[in-house]
Amino acid sequence: MRKNTCINHRLFQNLIVCCLAMCILFKGNIFANEIDNSSLNSKTLGTHYKTYGLVFIVPHETSDSPIAKLNAIIGGMLNEKLITYGITDALLRKNIPHITVLHLHTNDTTLPEKMLRFMPKPPKPFTLTLSGFSLIKASKNAKMPWWFDINVVKDSALESIMQYNFQATKALTPLRNSPLPRVSGPIYADSSKEAQDQIRELGVSGLNRIVNGKEERMHRPHVTLSYSMQELPIKLEHELLALASEFNNILDKGIKAEFKTISIVELGIAGNVMREIYRIDLSSGKVMDIAKELQK
Repeated sequence: MRKNTCINHRLFQNLIVCCLAMCILFKGNIFANEIDNSSLNSKTLGTHYKTYGLVFIVPHETSDSPIAKLNAIIGGMLNEKLITYGITDALLRKNIPHITVLHLHTNDTTLPEKMLRFMPKPPKPFTLTLSGFSLIKASKNAKMPWWFDINVVKDSALESIMQYNFQATKALTPLRNSPLPRVSGPIYADSSKEAQDQIRELGVSGLNRIVNGKEERMHRPHVTLSYSMQELPIKLEHELLALASEFNNILDKGIKAEFKTISIVELGIAGNVMREIYRIDLSSGKVMDIAKELQK
């Protein structure tokens, strides 16, 4: 009788192990969120709840910072163009300058803590050169949203954050529960097949990942200087493209930017960073809770 009881107990244990294994196989994590992709089929952009991100914040608080230099060289000209066409949201929108690793959309306000727990070890401090301006639309035929960016020169430091993007994509995108609204509905329908695949499977496009054993590199490190959810007039589009070319001639050598931290942040619907939540030192790994630090 005792022998049969032991056998039944072992069978029960094996059954539990098998069930857990199946959960992990099909979910990746038994506590994983259910992903709601219904907004991809909508005729309008999805509702924005909370967007959190992992970013490298660009030094911007001193008169000799990279952002201060950019503003001194091209900021006035860009703002004047936006004022002329009444693009008021771009002028008023709060943003902490940054280079994005990735963004996650959710209705879970505890996501920043989960990101801090699961994020891969970031690279050591690095220096990039900001150079090359561009006007970017959410998709080829989209009227909105759109962004005016400065890009990053390709070098070994850039490659280190490209490699980090592979790791962060794998570790963090399962924490989302829906696609970013700015890539849903009509934007999703107008996107390329490659972008659609990433939006559907990762919640946003523009990330690096491994597909069938091969690298898929869609990440484009950059710093956005203007964010807009207003419709982009054709005439302004042409003038911004011309302005980007003019800026490229003015800023022909680029501007160096040193990065010593990585941050978990909250973003607005356009992708602008509204607040910094956690700051992680790239040398020591020390984590700073920004809200708590500012209340000391």
